[in-house]
Amino acid sequence: MRATVLALLLLALGATPAAAAGRTVVFGLTATPQERPAQVPLQADAGPSLQELTWTDWGAARTTGTGTWVLDCTRGGPSCGTDTGVTRHPARYTLTRPAACPRLGPDVRAYTRGTLVVDEPTGPRTVRLDPGREACARAPSLAAATRAIRRFLLRRGPVERLRVRCDRPTGGDRECRARYRSRGRARTLDVFVLGRLAGAPEVRPVG
Repeated sequence: MRATVLALLLLALGATPAAAAGRTVVFGLTATPQERPAQVPLQADAGPSLQELTWTDWGAARTTGTGTWVLDCTRGGPSCGTDTGVTRHPARYTLTRPAACPRLGPDVRAYTRGTLVVDEPTGPRTVRLDPGREACARAPSLAAATRAIRRFLLRRGPVERLRVRCDRPTGGDRECRARYRSRGRARTLDVFVLGRLAGAPEVRPVG
């Protein structure tokens, strides 16, 4: 009964139960969350992007942004080849399946599936996109980062006297410096340790 009354109140206010609870976000090429983004970069280094997006039903189980796919080659870029102009096509970006986003708090969800449809002259082209929910992972603790770094180093050889220092978390990752001995030599390695929604943190050498 109470659930029915709540649903009626939400409808009276012009909202849906799916869109009413907290914030819903999406990620681009960085770990910065966005709501109803007007622009979405699809590739770094002067690659294509979605622009002039307007969204319907943001926060619901399914939302669609309508706008323009743009590839600006006036300054060159790896996606341009010999093209030196600006290419524009109508596009629709649909996001679905919002799920919990632990790094941003209990009232925040992030979309987990993305589908882009670009209306090209030869016909529609459909592309599956990753909305970047992995950025919702919390940054690993110092202890978890140390364990991950030790596993990473052991794949290279024996490890003795490992000491790890990490900067403050940035988004879902930390930059760490590992000092250790291997085969009688003192060594140093700078790494990024990335939190993961499932499984152990991932270690990536800096540079």
